[in-house]
Amino acid sequence: MVNAVSLSAGGIAMGWFKRAAGWQRLWLLISLAVLAMAVVWLPGHFEKDALTRLAEQRARVVAEFDLPACEPVRSIPYTTLQPVPVGAPCHDLYVWRKTVTEKLPLVLNHVLFPMDARRREIWLDGAMKGAALAAFVSALLYAALHWRSRRRMMQQ
Repeated sequence: MVNAVSLSAGGIAMGWFKRAAGWQRLWLLISLAVLAMAVVWLPGHFEKDALTRLAEQRARVVAEFDLPACEPVRSIPYTTLQPVPVGAPCHDLYVWRKTVTEKLPLVLNHVLFPMDARRREIWLDGAMKGAALAAFVSALLYAALHWRSRRRMMQQ
C-alpha cells in the first residue's frame, strides 16, 4: 500500500534526492542556491538605475504634493492643465498626473499607487532576467557535471 507522504511533492522530491547520484544532488543544491540569489538579489542589481530614479522621483512628488504652487496640478482636469516646464516646481507631479487624469481632487495615494506598481514591474523584470540567468547557469552546470560523471565511468 502506498502511503500519502510518498505521493506528495515533498515525498517525490525526497525519493528522487535519495536515488540521485552525488553529482545530481550537488547540481540541485547549487542550482537552487543560484536561483534564490538570482530572484532575490539580482533584480536590485540589474534594475538599480531605474529603481533609484523612480525612488528619487517619488520623493520629489511627495515633497511637491503639498506645495501651494502645485494646487493647479492637483485640482484642474489634466486636459485643461498647462504643461509644467522641466525643472520647474511641480514638474514631477505633473508628469505623474498623466497616469491619474480622471481622479479629482487628486490625493497623494492616486499618484503613489502607479509609482509603486511601476516599481513592482521593474523588480519583476529583474527577477525574470535573474531566473533566466539561473536556468542557463544550471543547465551548463548540469551538462558539465554529467559529462564529467560519464567520463569517469568510461575510464574505469
